[in-house]
Amino acid sequence: MNKTTKTIVATTVAFGTLFGVGTASGVSAQNNIAHAATTPHYTYHGYAGNDPSFLLNKQFIDGIKHNNVTFNGVKITEDQGSGILNKYDQNFTGIGKDHKSANSVSFKVKGTLTVQQLKNAYGSSLGEVKTPEKTADIYVYQPSQNGEAVMFQTDGNNINSVSIGYGVGAGG
Repeated sequence: MNKTTKTIVATTVAFGTLFGVGTASGVSAQNNIAHAATTPHYTYHGYAGNDPSFLLNKQFIDGIKHNNVTFNGVKITEDQGSGILNKYDQNFTGIGKDHKSANSVSFKVKGTLTVQQLKNAYGSSLGEVKTPEKTADIYVYQPSQNGEAVMFQTDGNNINSVSIGYGVGAGG
């Protein structure tokens, strides 16, 4: 090797080492990056009743389990507000002063959602409440006693309205 070539190779190795480029084989870089645990959440935008299939989604069910659901920028929280707000096809009650939180949300279901689909998605966690009039049944998913709940009201074998929030479950 001539002197110029040796100088270029030495400079390349020196700069490579300086900037973290390894030249030895078998050397592995480890990244010890700590990933923060994230709480499952679910955020919905738009009209909820037109395509209610999101209610069968595992991410939605996990969001309910972890009390972490938001509709159109309004987070469903345990806090009791006094206002009422309508956004898209949803009616929010117990709305906070900042209009960014509410105690519950409800909407009419226009799309097709059947009782059998609910049973398949929620399994044995779905409770059934018979109404005294026997005209409709109500199904409730409430994974924790004091947490968020989803109440599905039926009209025969189809769901016709949904309420999500605190105090809408079997105990509320």
